[in-house]
Amino acid sequence: ITKIVSNIPNLEFLNLSSNQLSDAVLEPDCAKAFSSIRRLVLNNTQVSWDTVHTFTQEMP
Repeated sequence: ITKIVSNIPNLEFLNLSSNQLSDAVLEPDCAKAFSSIRRLVLNNTQVSWDTVHTFTQEMP
């Protein structure tokens, strides 16, 4: 996901709902790739709260 998002620098809204992301690992450069995202939807993704918390701490 990070590789795709990093190629769309003006992306502000990303809906990842209903994608199995429970095994997703945050890549070191994910914060930079997601820097323009203003709304991120993660419904039914199985992402843990710990991962969400870590992700939000990495965001600018």
